[in-house]
Amino acid sequence: MQFLISVVGTAIGVGLTFAVSKAVENHNQEQAQRLTAMMIIHDIDETIDLLKVMKEREDQSYNAAMFALEHIDQMDSVPIDMLGKVLEFILADDQEFRFNTSNEKVFHSSQDTWKNIGSIKFLDNVQTFFYERQEFQEVYNKADNWQRPVTMKEYNMINVENGIVTSEEIHLLAWEFLRNKLMDKKVQYFIHLSPWRSIQYKNFIDSWSRMNDENKFLMSITDEEMEDYVNKINRNGIPVTESSLVGTWIQSMTDGDSTVFEFHKDHTFTCVNVATTVAQHPDFHCNVIVRTCGKGTWTIEKDSLVRKIDADAFDTEVDVSNVVVQAGKESSLNESVEAYTQYVKDYYIQYSKKNERIVRLVRLDASHNKMEWKGVFANDQGEKEETVVYLKRRK
Repeated sequence: MQFLISVVGTAIGVGLTFAVSKAVENHNQEQAQRLTAMMIIHDIDETIDLLKVMKEREDQSYNAAMFALEHIDQMDSVPIDMLGKVLEFILADDQEFRFNTSNEKVFHSSQDTWKNIGSIKFLDNVQTFFYERQEFQEVYNKADNWQRPVTMKEYNMINVENGIVTSEEIHLLAWEFLRNKLMDKKVQYFIHLSPWRSIQYKNFIDSWSRMNDENKFLMSITDEEMEDYVNKINRNGIPVTESSLVGTWIQSMTDGDSTVFEFHKDHTFTCVNVATTVAQHPDFHCNVIVRTCGKGTWTIEKDSLVRKIDADAFDTEVDVSNVVVQAGKESSLNESVEAYTQYVKDYYIQYSKKNERIVRLVRLDASHNKMEWKGVFANDQGEKEETVVYLKRRK
């Protein structure tokens, strides 16, 4: 009897162990399935966001180009930043456009992916998306209707043919180059095709957005789960507190360039930037050092550092002590320094207006002496760009 009880007990124990192991295996498989699905859904969302940015840039550039065409005989009346946008619009990039396909490679590299996902329709959607994304990339890089009509080689001939000239002269030459190109039938054709290209962007954005809504439904993934997933993949390190932020932080770059932040207990900060730039002028040509100092206030909001710039509390200095000037040309150097200093101040004021609240997701490493900033900022064209910066605490 005792032997029988022992045998039955052993059998029950083995059965329970097997059942528990099977349950754990199923749970792990389900978790792997959901993580893989969320990785791909997030990849599609990021591609959609990128196309939205590209469409917005297309639309803004088209409006600027049409304004320039309407005022082609009064180019002086067209704002400089608008002319720069038009020039960028028609100039071909030396490098081909490429999507980030790292998640696609991960998806295709694992045989378990196909077994774990479980939804044939989801897998079909994903394969369709990868194919269409590759197709869009090929069309964007090679199709005639997408090719910008002016090469960088043509534009660079301005410098080759005219040599080193003042910044004012190079601007005049660039605008004359642009005016001539705007009268070219090929350039006008490219500009007038812009609304068609904008519709192509919209079609892909709408199609992939509908697909991803279906993907979330198929895999029973909520928007809240996706938000939590995105936060987790962006949330490395330790959250920053007010006390851990206070102090001096430096971002070192090449050639002695640096940006130094000082965060004070009273929630004010200073930012000192040292950058080396090249001064090109018929009377001199060398490196100059530009030092800028900005001030403002800061707060910590959840996982983010929020800075507000004081546009009035800005100072800049252009160090030309290493410049060798031709005899009798000292006044030319002084005029150039004054003009460049004013340009830097104007740029800073415009930047502070575009970025009233500079928000960065901030994290510390285990030592609390290294910090990561992630965020989005507006570039010179007003477009949003992602940036990641790493700083070290100065002891």
